[in-house]
Amino acid sequence: VEQVAATNEPLLNVEVRAPVPGRGYDGVWLASYYPVRLGDELLGFGIVAQDVTEQKRAEEALKRSEAALRSLLDNTPSLTGVVEMPEDGSDILHVLDNRLTEQVFGVGRGETSGKWVGRDLAGSSETIRAWSAAYAEAKRTGKPVRFAFELAGPEHLNTDGTQWLDVSVSYMGAGDEGRDRYCYTALDDTERRRADEALRASEELTRTIAENSTLALVVMDERGYCTYCNPALLAMTGFDAEEIRSAPLHDLIHHHHPDGRPYPKDDCPLDRALPENFDVRAHEDVFFRKDGSTFLVSCAASPIFRDGRPI
Repeated sequence: VEQVAATNEPLLNVEVRAPVPGRGYDGVWLASYYPVRLGDELLGFGIVAQDVTEQKRAEEALKRSEAALRSLLDNTPSLTGVVEMPEDGSDILHVLDNRLTEQVFGVGRGETSGKWVGRDLAGSSETIRAWSAAYAEAKRTGKPVRFAFELAGPEHLNTDGTQWLDVSVSYMGAGDEGRDRYCYTALDDTERRRADEALRASEELTRTIAENSTLALVVMDERGYCTYCNPALLAMTGFDAEEIRSAPLHDLIHHHHPDGRPYPKDDCPLDRALPENFDVRAHEDVFFRKDGSTFLVSCAASPIFRDGRPI
């Protein structure tokens, strides 16, 4: 009122807060103050006030909700956000991204929002094609689409070498200006892929050694059937790969003693090693070929368990 009196000008939309009796919170009003004059004489002041308490409470609740959502996004251990795409898939507009996404693009807080991948963020045409195809598929099927994406190139300024992302995208509905809106999440899958590649390399090396060994190598299941053998065993026995798996291995190559007596499977130390859980070392014996001829062997056997179960 003093300001209006001093300036002789109205003061509009002043936010006024005051406790509301019995409610436990402040009420909020937008008040406008006007000088009331008759000629040169100041008669008083007019006040028009609008109660905006509920509007302000709703705005404050929305701000708290947005802050909670932003905190959730920024603490999510994956690239997460919302984008829009025109129907032709020519570029991708970032609407909302969490901090991990911003770090991948090498920009500061909020600097991906409203930016196009190709036009503003130096995204390659290959990147846009890969992601736009997944987005289009999500819209067409109405289901999330999952794909692997290699994170490399100049648009990803904060990466060290190549990273792999395990990406999932979903269609959200209509966006702004005729664009479609999508959400995405992308987990760093690099270490798992490296581990898988190392495991495959190790398995390939092991298989190469086994396949080229001059020693016969065999894996049998708990029934005594051959589940794997290398070429050396086939060469020694004369059986082919299908025949060697057609019956318990004992019945094919170890069915008799050298003197012609039948050799029960339950008496064979090689077959007892698994059920009785013991190792056989430097065991000398006689095996039979497919044609009935015999040959001397020195062999070993060890049980193999996984999670307490024989494999």
